[in-house]
Amino acid sequence: MTIKLIGLLDVDKPRYWTGANRFVDLSFTGTSITKCRTVEIVRDHLVVGDVYDSSRFEHQISWSDTGNFNEFSTATTNAGSMLFTDAEGAIVRLVRAGDRLAVFTERSLATLTYVGGSTIFAAETLDRGVTPLSGNSVVDIGPFVLFADRENIFMFDGTRLVQPLGDFVSSELRDTLDHDSLDQTFAFHDNIDRVVYWMWPRVGSSYYIYSLDYNVYDVRDIRFGRIKFSNSDIPTCMGTFSRDAFISWANGGTDPWTDAKIAWEEGTTELGYPIKVVGTSNGKTFLWDDAYMNDDSEPIEHDFTTEQFVVPQLLESMLGRWLQVEFEAQGTDVDIEVNTQKNVQDSTEGTFVSSSDGENKNVILDGDWKRYKIDID
Repeated sequence: MTIKLIGLLDVDKPRYWTGANRFVDLSFTGTSITKCRTVEIVRDHLVVGDVYDSSRFEHQISWSDTGNFNEFSTATTNAGSMLFTDAEGAIVRLVRAGDRLAVFTERSLATLTYVGGSTIFAAETLDRGVTPLSGNSVVDIGPFVLFADRENIFMFDGTRLVQPLGDFVSSELRDTLDHDSLDQTFAFHDNIDRVVYWMWPRVGSSYYIYSLDYNVYDVRDIRFGRIKFSNSDIPTCMGTFSRDAFISWANGGTDPWTDAKIAWEEGTTELGYPIKVVGTSNGKTFLWDDAYMNDDSEPIEHDFTTEQFVVPQLLESMLGRWLQVEFEAQGTDVDIEVNTQKNVQDSTEGTFVSSSDGENKNVILDGDWKRYKIDID
């Protein structure tokens, strides 16, 4: 039997898919385990965490026999289990991090390393200050693991380094986070466009999806964005699908056109993969179109903050006393804010002077792509 996909919905029994027919429950042969919170595959072992039988064992990890994901008997196989006795809180997520398995609990981070022999795996607790918003806030991007914490967005490289990445959004995260609804948090990895999206619950009625464009070859080359979700429903998940037919309005339908509740132009009518979608708390699914400028008739707000930059002292010469920023944008209009306490020359739109409080300049785009250069002298 070839297993192509294993899925798990919150605390439940894992299910697998062989490429045909429906998902089938894993059997957990040779153990009293009935369900778990999180699963991952490491070195041909299926590893499960926060396990249940008649009781809950929130600090326990168990793994299957080599290459047999249904077999968990420790008597005659390479299956086994262990307790993270020094874990802070329940295990919320298992995710591969390089050649190790990262074990996220409610208030700590540990690793599971394959050592083989009769031991199979060895565990080590690395950081007791990690507080992921939920297991769904953790995402594997290949060489690194990114996760949203109660303080910041962090990167874990699979060794001992936990590096903050989200200084642009950290203060907003701390000030607006709704701690009573952390189960609504999710992360989604668009590996084709190399973007990670996060949504965490906010105090109030506005919802935002935060995006991080990354470069796996240079961890300093990151860009954050914030996209306002104008619809009143709470976004709870994202995904992709492949469409094999054009969307068209059902002939003879009795619902008015305004009740279609889908974006109906530009990239949303195209075929193929991937087509991104957002799921909401009331069961609706919305198409996500990078080129679409309105969400349910409301303009989409997207904030982009550049990394703070300075001219290195080494370049403080006649050839190094200027800096040029170039960007491309599309939409109806864009606000440009600078804070340099120096003169700012916009080569396209004229000159304006910024103060210590910053200066805002509006550029009309009229829905087209335009390129601008800003000279800072």
